[in-house]
Amino acid sequence: MTTTTGTIWRTIPAGAIDALLRGRIEVAIRLVREAEQIGFRDAKRIVERYICSDPTLLECWAARRDRARRVLGWWVRGLAVTMVSACAFWLA
Repeated sequence: MTTTTGTIWRTIPAGAIDALLRGRIEVAIRLVREAEQIGFRDAKRIVERYICSDPTLLECWAARRDRARRVLGWWVRGLAVTMVSACAFWLA
């Protein structure tokens, strides 16, 4: 099994780049794993390094992460309000 420790840099398959552009990081990791015959963690590191090296992808993924955090925050707030309302209804 080959590792990606140190400064080893590998290119990733064109299909993986296309998957990243479509927002499918799990597909990109799977394609890298199949192409390089490596484990999940190594493939994930390769994909993450590629994202960090490409300013367009880095900006795209940062925007996706920020949006996901906002959406998760709203869901958590909604769930908390619903639970408080249900408890108040049940206790009344």
